[in-house]
Amino acid sequence: MHVHAWWTNVDDTGRRHHTCLPDDAFFGAGAELQLGVGMPSLNLLVVRNGQNPQDMAKIAKHKGWVTDRQRDRSTNTVIFKPLIDSFVKVRSPYPQSNIVATWDPVSKVRRFAGGGIIRDGSDNWPMTWADDNHLYIAYGDGNGFAPYIPNKLGMGFARIEGTADRFEAVNIRSNVENTSFGPNDRKGSGMLSVDGTLYLLARNDNKKGRHSRIGWSNDRARTFEWCRWDFKELGHPTFINYGRDYAGARDRYVYVWNKDHPSAYEASDHFVLARVTKDQIRERDAYEFYVRTRSGKPVWSSDIQKRGPVFKFPGTCIRSSVSYNAGLKRYFMWMNLRQAGGEDTRFQGGFGVYESRHAWGPWGTVYFTDRWDIGPGELGCFRTKWMSKDGRTMYLVCSSDDQFTIRRVRLT
Repeated sequence: MHVHAWWTNVDDTGRRHHTCLPDDAFFGAGAELQLGVGMPSLNLLVVRNGQNPQDMAKIAKHKGWVTDRQRDRSTNTVIFKPLIDSFVKVRSPYPQSNIVATWDPVSKVRRFAGGGIIRDGSDNWPMTWADDNHLYIAYGDGNGFAPYIPNKLGMGFARIEGTADRFEAVNIRSNVENTSFGPNDRKGSGMLSVDGTLYLLARNDNKKGRHSRIGWSNDRARTFEWCRWDFKELGHPTFINYGRDYAGARDRYVYVWNKDHPSAYEASDHFVLARVTKDQIRERDAYEFYVRTRSGKPVWSSDIQKRGPVFKFPGTCIRSSVSYNAGLKRYFMWMNLRQAGGEDTRFQGGFGVYESRHAWGPWGTVYFTDRWDIGPGELGCFRTKWMSKDGRTMYLVCSSDDQFTIRRVRLT
């Protein structure tokens, strides 16, 4: 193939030329009819000889297959998108949002809490922005941050002081840390700071990978007390986070988001939503559960058996997090794509990012891939403290390769 010119999919400003292609894609053209495409993240190299894309687009427009706008992006419409669609294993269940995500290149990804003298790092990393302006984190199956804790913990805690670009991490020894791994003891799935109190949602409450329980701490995660009751229906719940110490919340409620399954390790067909006033978090009878939307407004019930779906993705809903982006006035949800019995996504795999004006939807797809250019890890979250004032810059913290991994994303 004789190539006249090469292009990269992402230009110097971070804009993607073809949204259907991964960011690392590059392509070249020769003699109009020849086209070469490389996609390292998909281990794919394609060479095409055939009809001129412009002529193909005219035919597609004449037959009503594409609009005028799509015809103008003819290479994307008639070559790139069908090519990608033939390789994608899983597709997003929701339409594309008008918000588009562009990730920093892999060379700018930063990793902490793993490597070096520690064979394996820590994972999960649910966290919250507390009243002292620090982030508090629960981690699982690891030794925390350097200087590492000598004994590997099944659940441990840490504090992050500073910005996404420059911070200090401090391990916290707690009375509820444990040295059991996997499903054998409690692990954090959600954290929330409200009026100076840290609340912890812990999964694996029955020490067999099922059920969840709420704990709280008044001394910055050093000691926790547990509620006497548990959620037997909810296996991996998380709190929806707003601003510092729950500032900027849209109403007086605290919201709990969860896949509809009692196990932390099995996928569900949908997510469910609960709410409770922020002064009654420890009272089980005060919780209400989303049932459905009627005339544009949510319907709630105190009966958990009447709970209804707020997000549907059959057989795929597993670990996720939700944060409120005050600058864009949108909820952003990160969801792991690992299915029951599927591959280990700590090292390879995909995820989806969705946005909505309301915690109960409807949702639009901001970003979706079944194979990211790095492993996404088991859980990811967008920290509200590290969002820009206009909401257009966020930082994803995920457990890629069992480490505290940070990657910036820009929204347009």
